[in-house]
Amino acid sequence: MTRNSVCIVILLSLFYLVPTSHAQKYGAVCFPDGGHPDWQLWIASLDGFCFHYPPIYKPVRANSKVFALAQELRPQARLLFWLTNKPFKLEELRSLTPSGEAPEPIQLGGLTFYYSGSGGDQVGYSDHYFLNLRGRLLHIEVDDPYIDNPSSDDTKDSVQEILKTFRTF
Repeated sequence: MTRNSVCIVILLSLFYLVPTSHAQKYGAVCFPDGGHPDWQLWIASLDGFCFHYPPIYKPVRANSKVFALAQELRPQARLLFWLTNKPFKLEELRSLTPSGEAPEPIQLGGLTFYYSGSGGDQVGYSDHYFLNLRGRLLHIEVDDPYIDNPSSDDTKDSVQEILKTFRTF
């Protein structure tokens, strides 16, 4: 072989031996439309999902059970994501909502989430989204600061924009 061929073989071998980043590995799934250019990407590779979040949020806690995002200007406004070991059972979601009412299905980004707002006289409670993630329950809580009314429209809009980017793999 020529010297150039040997160099190419060595470079290609190194490329395949070097582990790829999560963004490269899951890029086709997590960036189907190119995404929002200034948003960050969260990849839960062990649980098989990813989503993007805007720069107004920052990660504040991540462990094996809970991932949280807090708003930069209002750190008490948080989104909490946790994947339970409970099987997803639509008929049991009612027991997880503050109002005790069944959550409403909502289509976001091609997935069906189940949404429960604070509801009626339940002012001051968090909003909740639930997702069937391969038979397990993914619970997303919108913990916005409450004074006399439920979470702000801005927070609700940003949460739905985030959930539209949610992908599974």
